[in-house]
Amino acid sequence: MMRLPVFCFSRPLMSVLYCGVFTLSAGKVPSLVRAEPYRVAKEWEPCLINGRSFFYSLNPACWPNQALSMTGTRVDLSSLKKNDGMTLLSPSWNFPSPAKNPQALKGFIPNLKQICLREVRIFNTDQVNIAPGAILYGESDGGGFRDMELLVDGRNDLACSSIYPVIDKPQAGLVSFSFPEKRRVCKVVIEHGVKNGAAMASVAKEFQLQYYNGHGWVNLPDTGVKNNDREMTTHEFPAVETTAIRICFRDQSDLYDFRVFPFSVDNKLLNRLSHEKGLSPETPFYWWYLGHSRGTFFSFPREPRVDLAGYRKWKERYPNFFGFGLLEWDNDLLKHFVPMGRGWSVEVDGRPYTKAYLETCKSCVVERDFPDGYPRDRNEMVKYIEDEFRYQNKVLFDDAFMMLSHTTWYHYALEWGAKLFMLESTGGTPNRQIQYAFARGISRTYQKPWGVYFAYFLGGGYLDYVNPPKKIDQNYSRGPECGISASSHRRQLYLAYLSGAAFFDFEHQEIVPFSKEANGERRLTPHGEAILEVREFARRHPGRGAVYSPIGLLLDYAHGWTFWADHNKVFMGTFKSTDGDLMTDRVLYRLFPWDKQRYEEGNGYCMTNTPYGDIFDIVIPNPPAGAIGQNLLDNYKALFLLGDINLDAVLVSRLVAFVANGGTLVINAAQLDNRFPADFLGLTVSDVWKTGSSSRAVADPHEIDPLRRSFQYRPAELQTAFSLVTDGKGVPLVAVNAYQKGRVIVMLQRYALADGEGKQLLPIFDYILTRMKNEGILPVRVEGNVEYILNKTPGGWWLSLLNNKGIYKKGTAPEVVRQEETARVKITFREEVKEIRDLISDRKIDFESRKGSVSMELSIPPGEINILSITPARIGN
Repeated sequence: MMRLPVFCFSRPLMSVLYCGVFTLSAGKVPSLVRAEPYRVAKEWEPCLINGRSFFYSLNPACWPNQALSMTGTRVDLSSLKKNDGMTLLSPSWNFPSPAKNPQALKGFIPNLKQICLREVRIFNTDQVNIAPGAILYGESDGGGFRDMELLVDGRNDLACSSIYPVIDKPQAGLVSFSFPEKRRVCKVVIEHGVKNGAAMASVAKEFQLQYYNGHGWVNLPDTGVKNNDREMTTHEFPAVETTAIRICFRDQSDLYDFRVFPFSVDNKLLNRLSHEKGLSPETPFYWWYLGHSRGTFFSFPREPRVDLAGYRKWKERYPNFFGFGLLEWDNDLLKHFVPMGRGWSVEVDGRPYTKAYLETCKSCVVERDFPDGYPRDRNEMVKYIEDEFRYQNKVLFDDAFMMLSHTTWYHYALEWGAKLFMLESTGGTPNRQIQYAFARGISRTYQKPWGVYFAYFLGGGYLDYVNPPKKIDQNYSRGPECGISASSHRRQLYLAYLSGAAFFDFEHQEIVPFSKEANGERRLTPHGEAILEVREFARRHPGRGAVYSPIGLLLDYAHGWTFWADHNKVFMGTFKSTDGDLMTDRVLYRLFPWDKQRYEEGNGYCMTNTPYGDIFDIVIPNPPAGAIGQNLLDNYKALFLLGDINLDAVLVSRLVAFVANGGTLVINAAQLDNRFPADFLGLTVSDVWKTGSSSRAVADPHEIDPLRRSFQYRPAELQTAFSLVTDGKGVPLVAVNAYQKGRVIVMLQRYALADGEGKQLLPIFDYILTRMKNEGILPVRVEGNVEYILNKTPGGWWLSLLNNKGIYKKGTAPEVVRQEETARVKITFREEVKEIRDLISDRKIDFESRKGSVSMELSIPPGEINILSITPARIGN
């Protein structure tokens, strides 16, 4: 064999021979990755929050001091509130919506009541509008009226109003129309309110029409109105002969004025004093405060006055407070910026608005502008997101963090100063492993912790063990058989802990962990048992180490990929996908496949068995602050560039150094763009794309794509590179170049996509990954239909195996278990093993050692998980 640059490893391993070097195997094809050492960098260790590596965050109001277990024994829960963190919910956590929580606002946020009219039309029996010829008069308990001529100017865009509003009580007043002589009147049309943002506010809620009969004012029949919410009302009545018509106003719609909102830690809506009664300075906690805001943020003042000094003084008393969570920030706020979100709305004057924003315009003074049109490109979209986060962070004392639901853009808030982030684990998001891969890579890049918010929704069903089952509407139901299964919840809890999450929080803690007995006692539910099981596991095994994920997938800072759109759009449906976007989508789906058409468990939805294991981090290497550090790149054995990624000179130099230091870089010909030096690539490429259909491996000659799908490729002339895959006639399609201590792999097929409708991922991607797997990129080989994840611990390894098959559940039906989908798994270790122990059952596992190769087999029932602690014969390998 021809020898290439060496590494510090010289042990024979299993079926593939390694001599501590990159080697050339049969057919002169170089190996793709280095094998040992299997090291974990310091940056990969889970980040701490106030000195703690992990805790639960519980709503203290929902957890009793004791409860019955599912078997009827009594369980002491009193230590939870002492040893875990807390989630504090303000009375305004649906903040601060008059539609959802008006009682929290009364007497605190001024409710402006003001008579506002845009146009009044009075018709005689000939259907002629006679209002323009009338003498106008108005009076109110807010003084007189201004701009009364607007009532009869034939337009409805500007409003006449009382001079001053009144606060927190209805405004009484009247507007009269007097004629120089008697007229026969039979109809009055009133356009109520004043334009506020995109809707009408201060709409007359209660009023009465009257006419003058020569002696006094008399009510017009059937024109007394209560609880009006229409912007225009039409009043027809038997014709009357009169010299005057008037409208008497008694009440108006609410209009809350947040321009005077006191952004201080002492404001009433925070409810600080009530929470502090049970709060210890040692307790880690955070606040859901400006949570489900919907459109209310637009009612905040443009330049809020924030009491930072008072907040800092308060925080000195509670040093373990770690910030304000912006709950489901993407789900609630981003829909205002994207066509997909505004698709759930209505058009006003030809512009689409979200219903939430329109509701805000009807009930709150709106100062902040709604975006004028959709973002024109990705950078503008990111700027929209940045501006809104920075604004909300400002009103939260520069101490906010994002909890994202359907997107994986965790890097944005960290880039803008947030000190942690949170993701939602919900049945509305198809794949947990992709979320955790993003979370790990981004946390390791920014060196900031992350948490998981566990929700229980699935396919139209909301889990509820307390209230009677109910069909909410034609699409949604709630009940004990709704939502995600306890099995799925248990696996998601374990996987999040293993993946490095620093804390957990739980949705609907008042109706999910416990049911209520007839005598009022609380009983743990299967989901509640899972919560306590994983908490106890974490307490017994705090040394989870760090996930060993040797492959980094590099995505652009403005990649825009999300679950929550069809798979041909990015940024929640705003921009049509490029072929680079399709590459990203197809690769992620290939690594973590799920059924895109079925929102139910059992087909890879939520969690999936994987072809390669959870061995990937998703990394954002090109933030605006500059390319990430060399050390962060060098922590990986291999890096794959996905999609259209902006590579500046600094990042290119660091990728070159990554390879020079021993890493393997996989790059596509569509990403080259003359960025890399020719000696680095070992080849030169043509500027012309050609069409091909055959892809044949060189080392083990076979057709990689039996379907022989058509694709575009970039012809290349090899200098020092070797062909890994050709078209069968010597034309390279994948080339490998040895550069100093490492490897560069150039995929010459355009974005690794097939031509035609759907542009599916070509199997060349699988071929490269399979070779890396076989060459020993992991210290263990797992064979079988399971998900697996590796943690490097001080004493060796944890190998966790999860069978996500065999549990089938629709959102509103009980789960179905298929025992025939038990997973049979074979594990082969690449080093000698001293002991294997299953940490969940706390039992020793037998294994077979033969001629330096250690292997074992086991069966994993549907929905089950095994966490194996592996102690090597020689610690440090």
